[in-house]
Amino acid sequence: MINKETRKLFSFLSGFTRLVIVGLGNPLRGDDGVGLLIHDALKERLVGRDDIVFVRAETVLENFIGPIQKAEPSHILLLDAVVSNEHQPGEWMLLEPENMETSFDSTHTLPFSLFADMMGERCTIKGIGIAAGTFHFGTELSQPVQSAIGEMRDVLVQMLGS
Repeated sequence: MINKETRKLFSFLSGFTRLVIVGLGNPLRGDDGVGLLIHDALKERLVGRDDIVFVRAETVLENFIGPIQKAEPSHILLLDAVVSNEHQPGEWMLLEPENMETSFDSTHTLPFSLFADMMGERCTIKGIGIAAGTFHFGTELSQPVQSAIGEMRDVLVQMLGS
């Protein structure tokens, strides 16, 4: 069954001419690395696409503003783990830049709303937040978040075409 979030994501992705997919998170902090793992899985499956640029920013999105701007994206999709009281670990939500900081706690130094301001009106930005169970250093991904990697990869590959 296609839910409201999936329809909104499909609508967002259906209009891109150049998409930048940004993987965010800390791979040493349990579920916080999920955005990076989804990024890597997509990069592997969508290899050779001239209309999609992959950026593995980890926790320092600010270091990649120049390369992202140089790519001249029409759309940017941020992939990250989130802390959510409304979602179970492994569930995902589509996030708007203006409410990303109020929707969840972030482990990043650059607020997403400031990133969106820096990108200006030249592109449309959304985030996919995967609800995390743990952010403790040295822990493995929780099982629900591990399962979400393949599910999210498959949803996005289907929407973007392979």
